[in-house]
Amino acid sequence: MNTSADRTGTTLGEYQLDRLIGRGGMGEVYEATDNRLGRTVALKILRPEFAENKERRARFDREAKALATLNHPGIVTIYALETVDDTTFFTMELIDGKTLAEMIRDEGIMDTDRILQLAIPISDALAAAHKRGIAHRDMKPENIIVKPSGEITVLDFGLAKTAIQPIEQVGVMATEDVGVSIEGQILGTVNYIAPEQAQGGETNPTSDVFSMGVILYEMATGTSPFTGDTTTSFISSVLKDDPPSIKEFNGTVPEELERIIHRCLVKDPDRRWQTAIEIRNELEILKEEQANPRQREEVTTVPVVKSSRMSLMTMAAALMVMMGVIFWFWNRAEQTEKQRQLAVTEKQEAETPPRPTRPRI
Repeated sequence: MNTSADRTGTTLGEYQLDRLIGRGGMGEVYEATDNRLGRTVALKILRPEFAENKERRARFDREAKALATLNHPGIVTIYALETVDDTTFFTMELIDGKTLAEMIRDEGIMDTDRILQLAIPISDALAAAHKRGIAHRDMKPENIIVKPSGEITVLDFGLAKTAIQPIEQVGVMATEDVGVSIEGQILGTVNYIAPEQAQGGETNPTSDVFSMGVILYEMATGTSPFTGDTTTSFISSVLKDDPPSIKEFNGTVPEELERIIHRCLVKDPDRRWQTAIEIRNELEILKEEQANPRQREEVTTVPVVKSSRMSLMTMAAALMVMMGVIFWFWNRAEQTEKQRQLAVTEKQEAETPPRPTRPRI
């Protein structure tokens, strides 16, 4: 756990550290004032003990470079990567708001409109990274900020473009929101890790899709799709268990939303949505359907109307055939009766003796 001293009130180069915002396994984030430009920024400092660690330093640099290549309103903007007096840090846009983790905790189970309101811009921001070939690999509610205006910002691309480290090496965070403990500490990524990440396999945008599925499930149910009292048991649940039906917790969730979330959480990466772009598109379609239920009803009833018309046409054709058959039998019977009467007449005439003729005088 990061137990370094709080630097609030001190300076770092041209930056005044005003407030400690949070701490993670690799460093700490401060609200700071840039004395040169007179603006407030977020300043992320790499812990001194990691500055000499090539792997940790490379991960820190990767986050800065990944953020520098992304230009999207839903992704935090980076300003600079600097080193002052052997302290490495980067400055970025300061985002004011609540984390999605706090919102889930405060609001509990969210209705469909609320889920779509938040999930569409989140998946759109992640889609922007996927378009650039960047996988976040640490998607979780703690890394998503919701501003008072409702706009969202995705943070912390520290694991971007690199394979996930073994679970024991993943940065730990002192937070009560994650819920999986190991030796009294909390692993920040375990609750949202994809099966292939847990097994040390290759990770790519589909791993982010799985994490998004977990986030969506929590928004819809207020609980995790997987369970476990320890890291090992929780990971075992991720690898083996199918999540309970969302309707067990939230009966108002439409089947289409449950289908979208379920496909995110498929164990096999090839059977999931392949990028966040697909999640965004599916959620937008659902939003349109929710906003226009009559249109959806008309679409779903078209086959029924066609079926009814087909039934009427079939019945009419059958009736015409039946009438034709009846007419044929009636005509045949009439002809038979005429032939019978003609035969009787001819027989009567044959049996009647001819009249005698009077001789002429």
